[in-house]
Amino acid sequence: MTILVFNISVPQISSHSSVVGGIVAGTELLKKLFDLWPKIRSFGISFIILSIYWMAHHRQFHYIHHSNRILIWINIMFLMVTCLLPFSTSLLGEYEDQKISILVYESNSIMMPCLLYVQWWYTTSRHGRLVMKI
Repeated sequence: MTILVFNISVPQISSHSSVVGGIVAGTELLKKLFDLWPKIRSFGISFIILSIYWMAHHRQFHYIHHSNRILIWINIMFLMVTCLLPFSTSLLGEYEDQKISILVYESNSIMMPCLLYVQWWYTTSRHGRLVMKI
């Protein structure tokens, strides 16, 4: 989740702006901070989404008593899709008005719960039987 913040960099202001008692530099920095708003917003949304899925993943594995190769591969796929969220977040933060960036972010956000569901379905299904009694 901390990788999400790597897309938000500290804004650079010109060194000659700070000569006028810091007032010009302060307004320039404030403007550049406001320009970061799309990236900060997508960071916040993605952080909350990742938090929700982390809690759901943790909750699932609280009940899973055994694992097998198929469950491990389903979990790896879930983690792979989860690892893509910083990329899709960066894409959305940089190109928030582009439909393709929204589609990539939404696709990534939809694949995570789908794989989490598949994982739970497999562990509780007849051929999985990997969970303790709930």
